[in-house]
Amino acid sequence: MSDGLVGIDIGTSSVKVLVVRTDGSVLAQASRSYETYSPETGWAEQNPDEWLAGTQDAASEALLNARERDRHLRVRSVGFTGQMHSFVLLDEHGCVLRPAITWMDSRARDLVGETSCRLEEHNLFGQLQNVPAPGLTLLPLLWLTRNEPEVLDRAHTLLLAKDYLRYRMTGHLATDTTDASGTLLVDMPKRKWMKGLSRVFDLNLDILPEIREPWAHTGTTSGMPEDLRLMEGVPAATGCADQQAAALANGVLTPGIVQIMLGTGSQIATPVPVCPRVMDRTLNVFCHHKGWLLQGSVQNAGSALNWVRRLLGSEWSDFEATIASTDPAPAPFFVPYLTGERTPIMDASATGAWINLRQSHGRADLLYAGIEGVVFGIADALDAITASVGTSGWDIRIGGGGSRSDHYLSLLSDATNSDLHVLPESNSTALGAAILGGVAAGVFTDLEDGVARMAIATDRVIEPDSRRHQMLVERRMRWKDLGGSRA
Repeated sequence: MSDGLVGIDIGTSSVKVLVVRTDGSVLAQASRSYETYSPETGWAEQNPDEWLAGTQDAASEALLNARERDRHLRVRSVGFTGQMHSFVLLDEHGCVLRPAITWMDSRARDLVGETSCRLEEHNLFGQLQNVPAPGLTLLPLLWLTRNEPEVLDRAHTLLLAKDYLRYRMTGHLATDTTDASGTLLVDMPKRKWMKGLSRVFDLNLDILPEIREPWAHTGTTSGMPEDLRLMEGVPAATGCADQQAAALANGVLTPGIVQIMLGTGSQIATPVPVCPRVMDRTLNVFCHHKGWLLQGSVQNAGSALNWVRRLLGSEWSDFEATIASTDPAPAPFFVPYLTGERTPIMDASATGAWINLRQSHGRADLLYAGIEGVVFGIADALDAITASVGTSGWDIRIGGGGSRSDHYLSLLSDATNSDLHVLPESNSTALGAAILGGVAAGVFTDLEDGVARMAIATDRVIEPDSRRHQMLVERRMRWKDLGGSRA
């Protein structure tokens, strides 16, 4: 009999299921996509039943393949992670009241100013440690009070994405410190729900579930379909938010390490032992497994590059070719804020642009400017993180889908003048969830033991080119002046 752990990640566009041995070696993985619905401009909703159905399908495939590789496999636990901020409302019987509102949703954009003023008036920023943004859970909740009050009148429980999935598998209503901290409803230094907000905004916050530690044993799976019988009756960890799960898998638990994840967006984060008073309001503070996580969230990374690529009829290889061959000096500039931005500016109404265009510029110049503009935004977010912490000698670990391109990484390395320690392509978020499940089941003695046994090691280092760095320093200063600078 050999032991295996299951990690489940409810991502922005798909669910990923990973089956690993307790030494971190992967037995199998599978994924299923689901739709994001936009019935009105700016809305981004998902159907929680599609989350569950996709998870069951992916888990069935992953377990079947894992069992073919190891006929004696015994699943010891399951752990959960998923997209932050996205939430679903349940009635007293546990039934879904309306589609889930995701972090991509911007229907509450017009409430940002009003909410900020109310928080300022009550001197609450010192406890919340974050500024309002349309995707943070508090804002769409306030929108519902004005536009769908009958839904909130019937609401019994609010669950975040991964918590809904765990509830359907175990029957336990709860969330964890990391995911709760992304709702703008938590007293960050105390790591507890800030129930006083109910008076400030006339909200019923009794719908918020119990907060537990990510690695806590929170229920046992039951009622699994026949093809998921290997997962029946096993301990479930509470789980955690996606960036904190990736941090576990990447060994990012202690100060001095920066994690950069390159995907649809880009998240730049570093652990801090004391809850900081963030002066730079383009950054977020979230709870980490132990301590806190200072994070910059670049909304327009891979999404902006895909827009540029589609617009110009190009492939990813064209980006790489233009990085290698284009002389940056005469190239135009690209401001990538196509969907507003959080970091390096905090402005939901920000827009994108190509600037300094001339008749002599061609498609390759536009492609180069596109990827350079995204890199400059990530570099600016990294600077904001390191300046806020105030130390040097960072160990920068970088992963995500964008890390497959050494040209992309080289441009970022040159722009920041930093060594980038590249993580091998892996499903790090689901792996982090699996580690939490192992701790909940007693497979690991504690969180540190699980990370030591299962964390991913970096496989190569990208070093900066000093000549190109100097050229990019000048271009980045001009880019800031032309619209890319932090507000």
